[in-house]
Amino acid sequence: MICALCLKEKETLINSHLIPAAAYAHVRGGTEAKNKSPVQINLHKKSAFHTDKQVQQPLLCSCCEDLFSRNGEKHAGKLWATRRGFPLLKLLESKALVVRGERFTTYDTRALDPAVVNSIFYLAVSVFWRASVWKWEGGGNGYSGALEGHEAEFRSFLLGEKELKNVLLFVNLNSNPHATAMLSFPSSGFNGEERYHVFNLLGMRFNMYVGSSISAVTRTPFDLLGVNTIFVSSDGLRSPAFEKLARRVQTNVVARGSLNNKARN
Repeated sequence: MICALCLKEKETLINSHLIPAAAYAHVRGGTEAKNKSPVQINLHKKSAFHTDKQVQQPLLCSCCEDLFSRNGEKHAGKLWATRRGFPLLKLLESKALVVRGERFTTYDTRALDPAVVNSIFYLAVSVFWRASVWKWEGGGNGYSGALEGHEAEFRSFLLGEKELKNVLLFVNLNSNPHATAMLSFPSSGFNGEERYHVFNLLGMRFNMYVGSSISAVTRTPFDLLGVNTIFVSSDGLRSPAFEKLARRVQTNVVARGSLNNKARN
C-alpha cells in the first residue's frame, strides 16, 4: 500500500479522517438534544439528515498521520470553538486586536506566537491537500484535483521539506457563539480570474489563495504585514456565505429520516 503523502510503500495505512476526528464531537447535540447526531446537509443530493458517519479512508502511513497531528491538529484542537468557548478568538482579542469595525474586527497576526499561526496554517493546508487527493465516492465532490499544479509543493511542505510559497490564508472567525458548531468539506471557486479554496471548521472559515492567480487586491494586506495568514472575526450568521447557504437549504434541500419526522412535528 502506498502512503499518499510520503509515497512510500507500507504494509498498512491508517484510516485517516478528512476533517480531524476530534472535531466531530463538537458538532453533536448537547445533553438537552433529543437526537445528538449532527445534521449533514448534502447540497449535491439536495438532502439533509442525522448521521454520525465520519468521512475517513486508508490514506496515510502512521508516520505521516503523526506529522499531521503534531504540526496541526494537536495545537489547533485547543484553539477551535466548542461549547466551553473559543480560545483562538479570545487570544486574538487579548493579544492582537487592531480595530473593531461595523462588520469585521481585524487583528495583527504578528502579535501572536508564531507556533499558533503555524499550526493553524499547517492544519488548513493539510485539509485542503487531503481533499484534493481523496478518493471520493462516485468519482469526486467537485474538489478532487483542485490543487493540480501545486500538489507536489503542498506535499513537500507537509513533510517538512520546504516552505510553501505563494500561498495566502485568510481566516474568518465566527464571533457568534450560537453558530460555531459547523464543519464543511473543502470547495473551490473563482472570483473573476482569482481562484479561492474554502472550508469551515468549528468557528473558523478558511479561505486559501494559491499561485499566480492571486489578485493584487488580495495580496496587498498580506504584503503590508509581511505574513501569509490573516485573521478577522465577524458574526457568521450575517455573512453572505451563510445567507447563501440558508437560501439553498430552504429552497432545494429535503429533510430525510428522523429529521423529516421532526420537521413534520
